[in-house]
Formats: sequence, C-alpha cells, structure tokens
Amino acid sequence: GCLALHTAHYFQEHPAERPDHFIGCCLNCPSIDADLPPQPVELFLRYALAPLFPQWTPFFMPHPITSERIWKEPEPREYFSNSDEMHDLSRGGVPFCLGTAVGLLAGLQEAQKISHSFQLPFHVSHGDEDYGVQLSGSQHLYDKCQTPAAKKSLNIVSGGYHGMFSQTDAKDIMDHEIQWIQERIQEHEA
Repeated sequence: GCLALHTAHYFQEHPAERPDHFIGCCLNCPSIDADLPPQPVELFLRYALAPLFPQWTPFFMPHPITSERIWKEPEPREYFSNSDEMHDLSRGGVPFCLGTAVGLLAGLQEAQKISHSFQLPFHVSHGDEDYGVQLSGSQHLYDKCQTPAAKKSLNIVSGGYHGMFSQTDAKDIMDHEIQWIQERIQEHEA
C-alpha cells in the first residue's frame, strides 16, 4: 500500500509520465503510521549507526509481526509460514537490519508528508485488527488528503487482519474495491 501511494503521488506530480488510463489507485493496508522510538534514538540509529553498520541487526531491534497476527485463517498462515514456499521472500519474524529499517522508516515518513498533498481518487481497505500496519495511517490519509470526498473511500474491514485477502470474507472486500473501480471508470468515460 505504501509503495502504491508513492507511485500514485509520483504520477500526480508528473502527469506526462502517467499511464494513459490511470485514474486513481486502490491501497490495501498502506503503511503510513507506526510506533517509533523517541526522536533522539531514531536520529542516532538513522544517522550514526545505520550508515556505519547497515547490515547489523541490534539486539534491541523490534521483531516484525508474527504470522499469527498477519493471517487470520490457518491455511494461509501455514502456507506463508513455510520457508520452503517463500523462496527467501519472508524473514519469518526475524528483526530487520538497520539499513532495511531506515529505508522502511524513510518510506513511511515520506508517505505521511505526501498524504497532505495527495489529490487523486483512491480507495483504501484496512482491517481493524491489522497488527502489522496501523489503521491510523489509512485514516490519516483519508482525513488529510486533498482528494474530493466523492472520489475517496476508506473501507474499514471489521475483524480484518493485514492479510485480509486470505480471509473467508475476502470476496466481500474485493467486491467493495471492484465497485469503487467501476464507479471511477464510469466517471472517467462520462
């Protein structure tokens, strides 16, 4: 979601580079807000330690969220927790190294900034039980953006985890997004 927000904002700011039929974006659980350490600690990690030791994972680094808190249903949880299936795409609860953490932090902080100038139509789906990415970031984007009310949508999924498209109610979530997309297409063609 955060990467899609950055991409859409880039197209907003550079319309000549926008794909011909780009008329908005759908975001799912975008990372825009997070619990961060106190600012002096953050600055020390970011500007003193990370440039010197980007591959170091300090003992005090928080652990990423576990698979039990990402996927609500047992079948996808087991699949995505199986290291043989992930082809080294998941760190499986291993803390991030400093370089990765600083990169994620920079993306998150930039997403907070661009949310205030964001003007494109968008739809966000976010679970209210997402322990991986805070719902407050999606609410921040919805409340602070410059997108007209009729062209933005925030679908808060009751009982939704971060991996909400693997839940038993995924069809309802997808139908909500498809309906929003169809409305934007109809507006664009009118």
